[in-house]
Amino acid sequence: MSVNEVLARVGEIRARMELAPMRALAPMPAAVATARTGQVPDASFQATLENVQNQALAGAAPLAPTNPLSFYPGAGYLAHDADLGTKMATQAVQYVGTPYVAGGNSPATGWDCAAMTEWVAEQYGVNIPPVSWEQIKVGEQIGSLSEARVGDLVFFHEPSGHRHDPSPLKVNHVGLYLGDGKMVEAANPSAGTRIGDVDVNKLVGIRRLSGPAVA
Repeated sequence: MSVNEVLARVGEIRARMELAPMRALAPMPAAVATARTGQVPDASFQATLENVQNQALAGAAPLAPTNPLSFYPGAGYLAHDADLGTKMATQAVQYVGTPYVAGGNSPATGWDCAAMTEWVAEQYGVNIPPVSWEQIKVGEQIGSLSEARVGDLVFFHEPSGHRHDPSPLKVNHVGLYLGDGKMVEAANPSAGTRIGDVDVNKLVGIRRLSGPAVA
């Protein structure tokens, strides 16, 4: 499903039902987003942001189940902040257009895939490893894409694998799930940070983080 199709579907849903606003997750002003990414957010960008927020209220549409995922049983955090995933996804979407820089670790300098997810998690008091093959060991294991929620980490294996991952998974990419088969990812030097499709043929794990206790 393309981004345009996702946005069209959101429009249909919003025409049929009235959703309450998410006061705690107001979109970033265009001027701030422009300063951080160097790009002016357009209507598609803002609609995608609304899509992330709306799915937290309405629930993501079910997708076809996949085989059980992930080699690691997981460790991580107790579920204190139920809204963490939505907050992380909303934050990450603001940085679409940020350059991909191997070894970079912030939106100001550019980042790679794992640095993006690490940085976004840090904004909400959650510390995770800086590399994808270690991030997959953290948090709650989710068994299939049909069970995934907005803000879950999705992990991938390319045929070449990753020389540093000793596990059979050979994880070498991670993104942040947005629902409807979409994710935000720091993809590669040519594409930068973008919204793309989850490649179920390369998907090897899904993890759900939860943050520190909130007042």
